[in-house]
Amino acid sequence: MRGTAGLFAACLLFSVAELGCGRLGFAVESGDADAQRSDTGAPRDGALAIDGTSDAGSGEDAGSIAPDAGVPRCSEGCAWGCAGEICADAARLVVGGSISCVVLHTGAIACWGNNANGQLADGTTRDRSSPFVVPSFTGLDVAVGMGHVCAIDTAHDVSCWGANWSGQLGNGGTIDSSTPQRNDVLGAAWIRAGEMSTCAGVADGTTRCWGNNTEGQLGTGERVDFEPAPVQGALGLTTIDAMTGGGFHTCAVADGRPYCWGDNSYGQLGDGTLADRFLPAPIMGITDAVGVAAGAWHTCVVHASGSVSCLGSNTDGELGTGAIGDPQPIPVAVVGIGDAVQVSLGIRSSCALRAGGRVSCWGFNDYGQVGNGTTTDQAAPADVTGLVDAVSIAVGGLHACALRADRSVVCWGFNAAGQLGNGTTTSSSTPVTVLAP
Repeated sequence: MRGTAGLFAACLLFSVAELGCGRLGFAVESGDADAQRSDTGAPRDGALAIDGTSDAGSGEDAGSIAPDAGVPRCSEGCAWGCAGEICADAARLVVGGSISCVVLHTGAIACWGNNANGQLADGTTRDRSSPFVVPSFTGLDVAVGMGHVCAIDTAHDVSCWGANWSGQLGNGGTIDSSTPQRNDVLGAAWIRAGEMSTCAGVADGTTRCWGNNTEGQLGTGERVDFEPAPVQGALGLTTIDAMTGGGFHTCAVADGRPYCWGDNSYGQLGDGTLADRFLPAPIMGITDAVGVAAGAWHTCVVHASGSVSCLGSNTDGELGTGAIGDPQPIPVAVVGIGDAVQVSLGIRSSCALRAGGRVSCWGFNDYGQVGNGTTTDQAAPADVTGLVDAVSIAVGGLHACALRADRSVVCWGFNAAGQLGNGTTTSSSTPVTVLAP
């Protein structure tokens, strides 16, 4: 079991950049406006189409990408400007720790926030409070951890950059890099990151994982300090419909069943125990899952009906039951939500995207990460102020972001590293607009 309370407290006392705490960081990915229900971290082939026929586009660089039916054209109006004939707007939103990233419709990747380990790929370790486009990289999908970023390029190969003390770049070493480093994962269709680990689905149907494995979160069947080069992970799952990385645990959906493995200190694996597991184990009693999200010490599942169940830590009301209390090692229902299409989790906070575009959040709220204009913890879902047109959401450690229908992005919560992307380092308890790259 992982004793993380001390690190959590330390990260709140000091600036994120000073400690490199990043999130305390797991990452949660969000899809685009055409995302399916399972996009609560779902590794859908074509979330950004790898053949260039939808949001990701194709070509050597942003200027050479020809518009097609799936890419918004400048003539339709753009939130973040044009690149040739197509909009350079956000197509996919991904948040991890104190870092926020988007994949643009051009295929460019832009990130902002904590840069203590070079995870913004700008060749420095200076934080940025507005989006920076990763140089000379065209991507199809991206994953963000506590201090590292990994992405799939147009050749379906994987490159990573940022922190590497646990081998999270997957290049066989442990030296940080402020520029993309390719590893040996080829033919990747999707990629997802946890706090200090990453997994990618490849063309042969297997899952390759690398990075920290102190709690068995790679799903290899054993607990080791870390795997600096990709190994086969999530053993026993042959068909994965969704995957998400948490603090030190990982979860997936396969054929309607949610599975989790790794750290179980608070019952976040949902098997009714507090015993760590090194291989995927089903969450008790759920057979209709369409999405799953893992936070620092809790997990939530979206059901086919639109209801949400959560399990694990409930120190600040992050399970959404209306009460703060003991950890729950089996699923409990979130009150008042029957129309969820996505969930995303942070450090003891949770958010749900509702049908129609509303966003509701609950749990830990010291920095306004619930987004309702207060800094009071919320044990039941509260609507994010003024946000009624979201198409996807992503929650980091202590902040949250949403992709809006007009392809712009808003964020709220903690902002010490500039992770809200509005050009400041001032935290906000209501959404602020991210500046254009």
